[in-house]
Amino acid sequence: MHFSAILVAATLAAPATATILGMTCYDATECPTCESRESLSDAADEFCSGTKWEGNEYLPWGNAQITLEGTLSSQQICLQGISDIVNQCYGVKDGGIITYPFNNARLDVNFCNCE
Repeated sequence: MHFSAILVAATLAAPATATILGMTCYDATECPTCESRESLSDAADEFCSGTKWEGNEYLPWGNAQITLEGTLSSQQICLQGISDIVNQCYGVKDGGIITYPFNNARLDVNFCNCE
């Protein structure tokens, strides 16, 4: 009975962590000019609005850049992906990447400009 409860809990948790599993933060942490969390949230709203999440888009945003290669399945996946990258990598690294193997998409959020 206990094993069944663990298996059910693990199965229910799997979809919620699917986007995190394909995520990596950049190696770099040395760029001096980075956008704030609030600015990155505004960039996510701009980038994921309309049909940009449908494929191959780039958005320069102050010192940040958001790049999508491929197509995401929804606007919500776009917003969640950027949020996941910011929540996991901001303040630790200069950005991050999520790959979505089910549709070969790659979402790259660079928080900073090293130039």
